[in-house]
Amino acid sequence: MCFLKNVMFKNVLLKNVLLKKCVIQNVYRLKSVLFKNHVI
Repeated sequence: MCFLKNVMFKNVLLKNVLLKKCVIQNVYRLKSVLFKNHVI
């Protein structure tokens, strides 16, 4: 049971990290697109 909880906890942490990376990449992409449009 304890092992299962640890695995679930690690999976949640991993998902949170991946989600943050994805969000950061999307924000960066959006900013670069807005910047390009603004420059042009």
